[in-house]
Amino acid sequence: MLSLSIVDQYHLNIKVEIDAQIKSAKVQVYYFYPAPLSDHSDIFSPTFFYQNLLQKQSLVRAKPISIETIKNDLLLLRQYAYAKAQDNAKKYVTALSNFVIGINQILLKLQPEQLTVVAELIESFQGIHDNESQLTHHKLYLLANHQLIYYFNQALLKSKSQKTKAERAYIDPLLTKINQYADTHNLKLTSRSDDDREKLLRRLHMGRRIINTPYKVRRKKLKGGAVAEQLIFGFAAALAMAFATGVAFATQKAFGNFSTPFFISLVLSYIFKDRIKELGRNYLMEKFFSHFFQHHYRFHANDGTRLIDIKETYYRQQQQQLSKSIIAILKRVNHSERDRLDVAFVHQRSYFSQATNNKHKKFLDELTINLSKSLRLLPKVISPHWYESESQIKQTKVHKVHTIHLVIVLQHNGETHHYHYKLYVSRKGMHRIENKT
Repeated sequence: MLSLSIVDQYHLNIKVEIDAQIKSAKVQVYYFYPAPLSDHSDIFSPTFFYQNLLQKQSLVRAKPISIETIKNDLLLLRQYAYAKAQDNAKKYVTALSNFVIGINQILLKLQPEQLTVVAELIESFQGIHDNESQLTHHKLYLLANHQLIYYFNQALLKSKSQKTKAERAYIDPLLTKINQYADTHNLKLTSRSDDDREKLLRRLHMGRRIINTPYKVRRKKLKGGAVAEQLIFGFAAALAMAFATGVAFATQKAFGNFSTPFFISLVLSYIFKDRIKELGRNYLMEKFFSHFFQHHYRFHANDGTRLIDIKETYYRQQQQQLSKSIIAILKRVNHSERDRLDVAFVHQRSYFSQATNNKHKKFLDELTINLSKSLRLLPKVISPHWYESESQIKQTKVHKVHTIHLVIVLQHNGETHHYHYKLYVSRKGMHRIENKT
C-alpha cells in the first residue's frame, strides 16, 4: 500500500495506494533532518515545503497484472472492438487501456522466455482489429498499436544488447518482423536526430495519456484551509494590537497624554506589537494545523464520479510531543544521531473514500518531494580515498554524508503500521536509502 523510492539525486518519491474497501486512511511522514539543516527552520515552513512538492493522482488496476489477465483483456477487446452500443464502446476503451498498460508492465520486467509470448499477444491484438474501417475507436487503436510496437521494439533492443552473439539468435527474427511491420504501416520507431527522437517520444507520451483516460482523475482544491489561515492571521494581529493599546492606555493614565514616558511606551509597544503578531501567528498556525488541515482536495473520475477527498497539513513538532511509538523508534537510532532528532517536520495526508462501485481500481497518490534547495545548504566536504584494484593504485573522492531519518505512520481499518527509513544525503544529493523497519 505504501512505497518509498529515490527518483534522482534530489527527488524523493512516496506512493500510497488506497483500495476500494478502505473508507478512510491517514499517512504521516516525519522528517528528522540533520542539525545543519534543521537549524535553518525557516526553510522548512509550510510555504517552502508545498512549493517543492509535486503530486500526481490516478487510478490503477486492483488486480495484479500477468499474462493471464492480459489474455482476458484480449477476449474483451475481441468482444467489443466493433460494438456500436455506447456502454459496450466504453468497455472497449477500458479493455484497450488495460491491455496496453499490461503489455508495458510486462516489458519492464521482461524475461527471455516471454519474448515470444508477448509477440503472439501483440499479433492477436492486431488480428482482432484487422478491419480498421469498421472499428468503433479507430484512432484510439492506431495510438495503442504504435505504443505496443515501439515499446516492444525497445525491449527487444535492450535484451539484445545484454546477450552474447549466440543468445541473440531468437531476438533477431522478432526485430526483423517488428521493423517490417512498422515500415508497412508507417509507424516510426526511431530517428537519426535528437530533435526528431524528442518529438517521437512526446507523441508517444501524449498517446499514452489518451489511452489511459479511464484511469485519469480530476482534482479540485477546496478553500477551507485558506480561510482558517487568514482567520489565524487576523486573530494574531488582534492580540498584538490589544497589547499595544493596553500599554498605551496604562501609560496615558499614569503619566498623561503629552509626556516622555507616554512617548517611549508607544514606541516600545509598537516594536513589541510586530514581534507578538509574528510569533503569535507562527505559534497558532503550528497548533491549529497539527490538529486540522491546510489543504482540502476532492477527486473525481473521468466520468464525473466522486472518488476520494484528501486533507493535508504540514507542521513542526518537538520530540516531547511525539507519540510513544515514534519515540520508541528513535531510541533505536545510535547515540551520535539521536541527539539531533529533537524536532520533526510532519506532513500528514488523510484520505476519505467516496467510491462505492470502484472495486476493480485502486486510487494511487504519488508525491515527489524536491530536496534540492535544502541539500544545497549542506557544506561540500570531499575526502580523497586511495584503494588498490586489479593490481593498480586508484584514487576516488568520497563525499561526507549526513542522514535524514523518515518515520512513516500508516493508519487504515483500525490498524497502525510504522516504517522507518534512513536517507543518506550530501550536497551532491541523495546517495541511498535504507529500510530500518
